Amino acid sequence: MFNYDVDVSSILREYCGKLLILIGVGFLLLGIMFLSPISSLFEYSWVSAVGLFLGVVLTGLGFLIELGFYSTQRLIAKLGAFLITASLPCFSSVLVVVTYSVVTDYLLIPIIFRGTIQGYKVVPKLAYPFASFSGPLIVAGICLAVTGLISRVYSEYF
Repeated sequence: MFNYDVDVSSILREYCGKLLILIGVGFLLLGIMFLSPISSLFEYSWVSAVGLFLGVVLTGLGFLIELGFYSTQRLIAKLGAFLITASLPCFSSVLVVVTYSVVTDYLLIPIIFRGTIQGYKVVPKLAYPFASFSGPLIVAGICLAVTGLISRVYSEYF
């Protein structure tokens, strides 16, 4: 009776950036919700790490698509867009590496009131096992982003 001629690929092309931003923000919220030193006690810290990683990558990719960063014909501009896209996982990995913590030990701090011990306060000691990777990852991400921006600006104005 009704003949709706709907082209799914054109709809996806039109709303791809907005959809990626929406999904990325959802992953960021998921990663922030599970981000706590206590969550590493219950083995949910991987949810936070995956959520933060995918959230940063997908949100950045959505913003690049919305800005029309990939709509170019020149090879050097495509190379610049690829380099900037490759810097997004580096930056999101740094975010995950810096925020990921593991409980290694517990400190028992006595609560003293009027010279007598009334109880103990349990404080977890946190370790950041992957913190040494943050330096090389941030340097690689900055180098990729700067090289991509330079090649993209060069292709637009020269």
